[in-house]
Amino acid sequence: MNDSIRSELIAKLTANLPVLRAKLKLSQAELSTAIGVGRQTIVAIESGNSKMRWDTFLAIVFVISLNEDAKEMMSALGVDCEMIGKTINRDISIPKLMPTVQEKVWTDCNFSGTTIRGFAPLPVGYRSCACPKCGSYNISGVMIMPEADEQDPNIICLDCGYWWD
Repeated sequence: MNDSIRSELIAKLTANLPVLRAKLKLSQAELSTAIGVGRQTIVAIESGNSKMRWDTFLAIVFVISLNEDAKEMMSALGVDCEMIGKTINRDISIPKLMPTVQEKVWTDCNFSGTTIRGFAPLPVGYRSCACPKCGSYNISGVMIMPEADEQDPNIICLDCGYWWD
């Protein structure tokens, strides 16, 4: 993705960020915590005092992609969350995207060396599934097992950190 496309996407998100946060029912502080930046960063972006960085853009798009209404609004603005989601593995580090997820990853299976290699789109069959441990619907595709990839990811609960194959 070239710089001019990135700049255009960032401008669209910046202009609509307060409305998108309202759709998500997130305060500036809650959004900043979810994406791993300070609240003042969100304030500066929304007020036009600071330009949004690409990694911040991707982290916000990831949060938005978890809400269908907000995702539809982004689509109407010409921002394809699914396509952008595929660039996350190349353009953003996982601790920046969701710092608390990396800290609480756990599973019942006998797999040692549990680390998140990247996020992936949630497979269609899992879109209405709940976490088997905590019941949350806040799940995502993730690559943990060596054979997991974007087409066949593991599934992780973003609330409790439990992952399964």
